[in-house]
Amino acid sequence: MTSSPTVSSAPSHSPTPEPSSAPFTAMPSGSPSTPIPSKSPTPPPSSAPTTRMPSSSPTTRSPTLSFDSTYSDLVRVNQVGYLRYATKIGVIVDDSTVSREFQVQDSTGAVLLTGTTSVYGADGASEDNVHQADFTALETLGAYRLVVDGIGSSLEFNIAPNLYPNLPHESMNYFYFHRMGTMDIEAEHLIDPRYARAALHPEDDAVPSYNNWCVGCDDFDLQGSWADAGDFGIYTVNHAISAWTLLNLNEMFPTAFEDGSLNLPESGNGFPDVLDEVDYGSRFMRGMLPSNGGLASHKAHNHAWSAFTITIEDENKENSAGTRSAMGSSTPATYAVARNNAQLARVWSSKGGDPGHVATLWDAAEDAYARATSISEKTYDPSDSPGPGKYFYTIKEDDLRSYYRLVVC
Repeated sequence: MTSSPTVSSAPSHSPTPEPSSAPFTAMPSGSPSTPIPSKSPTPPPSSAPTTRMPSSSPTTRSPTLSFDSTYSDLVRVNQVGYLRYATKIGVIVDDSTVSREFQVQDSTGAVLLTGTTSVYGADGASEDNVHQADFTALETLGAYRLVVDGIGSSLEFNIAPNLYPNLPHESMNYFYFHRMGTMDIEAEHLIDPRYARAALHPEDDAVPSYNNWCVGCDDFDLQGSWADAGDFGIYTVNHAISAWTLLNLNEMFPTAFEDGSLNLPESGNGFPDVLDEVDYGSRFMRGMLPSNGGLASHKAHNHAWSAFTITIEDENKENSAGTRSAMGSSTPATYAVARNNAQLARVWSSKGGDPGHVATLWDAAEDAYARATSISEKTYDPSDSPGPGKYFYTIKEDDLRSYYRLVVC
């Protein structure tokens, strides 16, 4: 059986004290000679006792229980922490079908809350049998450990009013960390300097077409990109969505991520950091247009998934080995190049950016649009290439509407 957690607390006030001895009261002159008591009897209470009764079983543990505060990796909590008034659940890896007692202790070992686990059973994701400890009732800010009878203690966690005070900056730092090209990722520009690293795919300026689908084409110059999710591929349509979102943010909220706010290598140039970041990550989009005037490459990536754990040096060998290619073309990818460069051109122009750069962006947008509208529609065939994400798209209407919204002023 499970029971509600008990938060330790003192009674709200002390019980009503017993009255002190009353003064001697004279009896009438004709009263019997029955002996007079030396003090008045205690009067009956005027109301119910004020001492609060426990709402559940006593929190004093049985001598047979063991709340050893030694760390155990079987007692798991959210190490980021828990919001003060949010649900707070800990997970205990335990094969037993009988509930266990638990405590929440502070750094001194004082018990702030006790309770009983609920048996969850088999967890499909982790393939563990688990219990859950609900300590939602604890709302006092501070640092704590979850200690379970007979198992041990969790790592320390916090209950705090705000767990993600730097979330916007940290989210944006994702893009800098995932930059690919010739530049090293430097500690001074990272929120956590431990993740500084060498340049990733510095040879992306000469990526061949897969199986020579682009006959007579120059190698694709795909320098300046963001690695996609869990691999090192670059996906034209996917990228355009992320870039569009960030550029819309800049246009709707011009004071968000202003110059210098993200501590980028480009910070201090007088332009919003968010614009600098999108401009860097979008350079490869222009390079997706093949030199023969055809439709844009749908994506570029290694011929096989990279190992889950891999060094930068080993990953970069994919370029030199010729096992990283620009895959086949598509109409949606070509529209994506058009709208991405058109919006970049408009935003840079509105900020007073270099006219030459604005012209480069606008020329790419017009070129891509002309190709998409003049060449027979083509849907990317995922069977045309090996390796990572397929990402085929069959609908281009949204790309068309996006392009018109971007160019009409």
